[in-house]
Amino acid sequence: MNERFDARSSPSPSSSIRGESASGSSTLASVPSNVPAPPAQQQLAVQLPAGRPYTFTGGAGSWVLNCLLVWLLMTVTFGFGLPWALTIQERWKASHTYLYGRQLAFVGTGVGLIGQWIKWFLLIIVTLGIYAFWVYPRIVRWVQEHTVVDPHGRTLGH
Repeated sequence: MNERFDARSSPSPSSSIRGESASGSSTLASVPSNVPAPPAQQQLAVQLPAGRPYTFTGGAGSWVLNCLLVWLLMTVTFGFGLPWALTIQERWKASHTYLYGRQLAFVGTGVGLIGQWIKWFLLIIVTLGIYAFWVYPRIVRWVQEHTVVDPHGRTLGH
C-alpha cells in the first residue's frame, strides 16, 4: 500500500479570523475554503513506498573495527584527528543506512571540518567551556548537511 503526501491534505481552512491548526495552536487568519491553493501547492504530490522509511544494515563486527580505527586515530593524533574520526564514523553509518531503499552517503571530509573545528575549539577555550553547548548542534548540522542520498543510486539488496 502506497502512502500519498499531498500539500493540500492539511486540515481544511475555515473562514474564521482565528482558527485552530492541526497541532492545536491558534492561527491569526485562515484562508476561506473556496479559495484555490496556489499552483505550486497544487502540483506537489509525492508517492512514498510502503514499509519502513529507514533500514540499517550495520553489524557488530564492522562497528567494532570502525571504533578501533577511530580510537587509534584519536590516540595517535592526541585528539587533533577528531574531524577525520568523525567523518569515518559518519561514513560508516551512512554506508549502512537506506532511506526508502536508497543508500545514504556521507560526503563530508576532515579537511572540510578542520577550519570550523579549530574555531570552535578556540571559542570553547576563550569562553571557559561555555561555548561547548553550541558546538554539538553545529556538528550535527554539519553532518546532516553532508549526508545525502547516494548519488550513484545504490539501492538496498543491489
